[in-house]
Amino acid sequence: MNIITLIMRAIGFLALGYACESIAGATNMTERVPTGAQDPQRPHPGTITAKYDWDGSTEFWKASDLPDSFTFRCFNENGKRTSRANAAWCIPVVEVETVSSDEQGNPVAPNEADSVSNSIYGPGHTFLEHTSSPPHLKQQRELDTQQRSAPLEDATSSN
Repeated sequence: MNIITLIMRAIGFLALGYACESIAGATNMTERVPTGAQDPQRPHPGTITAKYDWDGSTEFWKASDLPDSFTFRCFNENGKRTSRANAAWCIPVVEVETVSSDEQGNPVAPNEADSVSNSIYGPGHTFLEHTSSPPHLKQQRELDTQQRSAPLEDATSSN
């Protein structure tokens, strides 16, 4: 190996080392919290915007009318989800988008839907989570209604 090849390799390894060091510092979550995060003691900004895909409507919910477990996503110092009382930081939920569809995938009201999904966002449209109903939601709702409306047998009667 000639001297020029050795120098080029040494420069390459040094550059790689500095690049790795700068990336590790930039992504260290113990030193930084995500966009929209706040001290867990700070109040919610006040309103949650609920958007419904099926009809394009929007509702505004008062955060004070809802439990903390819905209005905040809170995490401990290791970044694991926890209650607000035990949190190092929280992100307030400020937007919920609901998509509800029938068996053919057409938009319908959530109470008529075969599937419903929700996307939840914090300030600045920071994505927090996505939830979806199990398949065949409408069919399950109908079965539940039938079971509730079926006549109950008298528990005191003997066979």
